[in-house]
Formats: sequence, structure tokens, C-alpha cells
Amino acid sequence: MVYTEESLVRDVAGMKSRVREFDERTCKDVWEAFGRWIVDSFARGKSPGVPYLFRLLWRLESGMDSFPKTYRPIFVMSDNFMKAHNLLLPKGVTKHVEDALCAKVEEVNFAKIAFRHSQYLTKDDVYGVTRRCITRLGQVM
Repeated sequence: MVYTEESLVRDVAGMKSRVREFDERTCKDVWEAFGRWIVDSFARGKSPGVPYLFRLLWRLESGMDSFPKTYRPIFVMSDNFMKAHNLLLPKGVTKHVEDALCAKVEEVNFAKIAFRHSQYLTKDDVYGVTRRCITRLGQVM
């Protein structure tokens, strides 16, 4: 079974909460703003990171003096996320360790996502929906 972006948005919008519930449109807008933040981070030469989910690293692959420089994206799942959802790396796979050839990580800033990458979302909207998306992704993995 393939779990799609639409499935995630629909599931997160349907989550019940004692604090606040979000409609499907808000969930979709947050997910799109989150994606724009990732693209913007890459464009500025940074590696986006969400401490409790992942880091998307840019690693320099060609020599330091070569032109054009060649970068390779590396997806690193958070240890906390893996432990919380009982996920294991396949045998023979080692976790990537950041080194001097990796671009600096820009940690997620929910206020920045809300104000720079959306028209009407608040920091609380972005934080709440993102946390629910992470929870839901962990459940389906």
C-alpha cells in the first residue's frame, strides 16, 4: 500500500484533539509551507533539519577546488523518531555521520515557516499540524 501526501493530510485533518483540531485546508497549507521551507533552505545552501524527524543533508561530493561543485542529498532519520516508532535500519546499513563536507543544518523554525512561506498560517498552526504529521508518519511506518 502506498501512503500519499493526500492520505497524510486527510488523516491529520481527521485527528481528534483536546486542544485544537485542524481542517483539511489548513493541514494542506502547512504541508506546502513546510515543503517551501525545505526548498528555500536548499537554495540558501543549508540542510533543513527537524530534530524529532529527520535531517536532509547536502554533502559535497566533488573536490573542494573543482567547479562546478557537486552535492549529494542525504536523508538521515532522527534517532528519537526511530526509537519512538520501533524502526530499525536494515542489516548492513550504517547511519550517516555529518562531517566537514556536509552543509550546515538549519533547524526548523515554525514562526519562520508561518510568516515567510504562507499567507495566513500562525506559528501554532504550523507547529500543531507538523507534530501531527510526524506522529501519523510514525504510525504508518
